[in-house]
Amino acid sequence: MQLMAYLTRENLTYSEFARRTGTPHARTIERIAKGARKPGNRMMPAIIAATNGEVTPNDFYDLPRQASPASIAAEA
Repeated sequence: MQLMAYLTRENLTYSEFARRTGTPHARTIERIAKGARKPGNRMMPAIIAATNGEVTPNDFYDLPRQASPASIAAEA
C-alpha cells in the first residue's frame, strides 16, 4: 500500500504520522508520501511499524508483492 493511501485511509495528517514514526519534521513525511523522497534505512522500519506492515519497502519502488509459497502451492 502506498503511504499516501494509508494516510488518507487512516485520516492521518503528516504531523500525526511524523509523531508516530519519531520524525521531527512533518515535511519529511509529506515528501515521502508524495514520492519526492524515499525513506532511508532508519525511517523505513519506523514506517513499517507505524503502519503495522501495510506499507512496505516495495511500495516505494513500485515492485509487485511476491506471492507467498502457500498461495503458489494452492494454485498448482
